[in-house]
Amino acid sequence: MEVEAEEKEEEWSNDQNNHNNNDGAMLMIKAAILMIITMMRGDKREVGAGQVNVGEEYWYFLDELRRGQVGHIPCKTIKSQRNDPKWMTDRLKSYIGQKKNIYKGRKAGDETLWPLYSELVRTVKRLTRKAKSNYEFRVTSQAKTDPKGFFHLYKTKAEKK
Repeated sequence: MEVEAEEKEEEWSNDQNNHNNNDGAMLMIKAAILMIITMMRGDKREVGAGQVNVGEEYWYFLDELRRGQVGHIPCKTIKSQRNDPKWMTDRLKSYIGQKKNIYKGRKAGDETLWPLYSELVRTVKRLTRKAKSNYEFRVTSQAKTDPKGFFHLYKTKAEKK
């Protein structure tokens, strides 16, 4: 295996000298593979006037790999959208989740969960009403600074009637 690695190293270093800059990505990949082979062997190779140890080669490899990624791999940013209503709070969401879990248990035949389920139904209704009224109060109090939010709320209220 070591003989094959040395042959490939020699072949690729000759290729690196013969190609122009249009094959930049391919040359970077070949250089990265050469560095990995050198690191796997654990030997030192001469660079310039002195010796470079494996640790320095490793950091140089990572730096070159990062440059290649930035230069040749496209980057796409994915934004996650919140599908909850603007008045939904984390506390309310947790109560809704609890209510669903207890409903599943009740549906499976556990009748002892009935009082807890009915209590959670009342709590979720109360918290939902409170969250909606708090949101409406917050939006209307910020109507002068944020008219877009106010008119969005007004439009949704008008559509429901």
